[in-house]
Amino acid sequence: MGQVTGKKSYQISSATWLLVHKEQSDLNQAKATLEFIKWAVTGGQQYSACLVYLPPLKQIQKLYIENLMSVTCNGTRVLK
Repeated sequence: MGQVTGKKSYQISSATWLLVHKEQSDLNQAKATLEFIKWAVTGGQQYSACLVYLPPLKQIQKLYIENLMSVTCNGTRVLK
């Protein structure tokens, strides 16, 4: 975790949640949305430090990706 300074300081940590329908109706929109979310929880984490945020643990990132991979459009998985 990040460095906390001060005798009476403590670290606060929380997750941000996004609700995504498991079955999507528009493949192009679903793919663009899921690709952005995937980037945000993986490659986009390079910006965490300058924003004074902590990136999610690797185990949590894995769960995010697994959930994104389960989203379908007309019964077909959106992300490959």
